[in-house]
Amino acid sequence: KEIKAKPGEVLEITLANGDTMQHNLLVVLPGKMAEVGVAGDRMGETAAGKARHFVPDSPAVIAVMGLVDPGATGRMFLAVPRKPGTYNYVCTYPGHWRMMNGKLRVAP
Repeated sequence: KEIKAKPGEVLEITLANGDTMQHNLLVVLPGKMAEVGVAGDRMGETAAGKARHFVPDSPAVIAVMGLVDPGATGRMFLAVPRKPGTYNYVCTYPGHWRMMNGKLRVAP
């Protein structure tokens, strides 16, 4: 639920999907999780949503791990933002963002 990191640090984030459905992982700017989550929900109503891995076209999205299939593992490298604060990570598969999220706390 929480990752702590220093500004500018490089993290490797691994998502082992033990579920029966796909998931993704986005890192978003502070205070923008609901905005990005709702946009992901709306993408579920379009044919193009899945093709875009339910990743909204938003400047609030700062890092993306696309859809990870059930039983698979996804990986991404993240250059932690230099500005201290609490960023969120979230799954934007439609309907997931409200429960599948956590915090990235950036502090020196």
